Amino acid sequence: MTELEKGKNYTARMMQAERNVKSRIDDILSDAAIKIATQARSLRFSSNESLYRQAVAVLAKDVLEKAMDSISEYVREYSKASISILGDKDTGATTRLLNSELFGKTFDERNRKYVNYFADDIANILIMCDRLKLKGNKITEAILAAYKSPYESDLMSKSQKAKKGPVSVPSYGRGVYHSAYQNIVRNAQGVISIAWSKERKNKAKRDGSIGFFVHRGSSYPCDICDAEVEAGLHEMDEEAPPYHVNCCCVVEYVYRKEEDDE
Repeated sequence: MTELEKGKNYTARMMQAERNVKSRIDDILSDAAIKIATQARSLRFSSNESLYRQAVAVLAKDVLEKAMDSISEYVREYSKASISILGDKDTGATTRLLNSELFGKTFDERNRKYVNYFADDIANILIMCDRLKLKGNKITEAILAAYKSPYESDLMSKSQKAKKGPVSVPSYGRGVYHSAYQNIVRNAQGVISIAWSKERKNKAKRDGSIGFFVHRGSSYPCDICDAEVEAGLHEMDEEAPPYHVNCCCVVEYVYRKEEDDE
């Protein structure tokens, strides 16, 4: 197998790990959403929607803590899967990466932040359901249909028509999705991608790699990735992919031929 073929295979396995963690998160958060909604039945809807969201968040605390822990456990598991794929030993690099700050926060800090936002999203879905006078199983169906993207859902559109004034859409900051679920998934997949990349690069360094080429892994237009491909041979102290969220570029590591050392 050539180094390029190894890179393609490794990238494919990494992307599968990202899909796997998304599937786990789907299970965790769909279950959490239903549990939060069940607990919220004890609350009376208030004209002050902000107070209602706060009350839901208080009730949801234990559910959210379990969700955070489960997501963190799966992210660590899928991040470390790269070690066995490489046939390498665990040097502790992935654990250190997961405990370190990436773009200003650790994975767990960002995960906690987004999972806490998830309670607000479910509270807003329940507000929408109340506006539409949904009951029982209809609420459950609405939650499962909308929890991944509540502010772009049919439920949101219908609730706006049923009562003047939209449900308050949260602002999580520049470059961040208007959905806790999407931010949770992006955070998890992003750190897995970085962990896999760094594990392979560390092993390549130990094996004597002198640099690497970057190859596009998709035909999706991307100026960032095109520039890295066109740059040719990268030195080992340069950043390897991922260069952005959902980056699927392939790395081909380069080694000196044996006769070069003679």
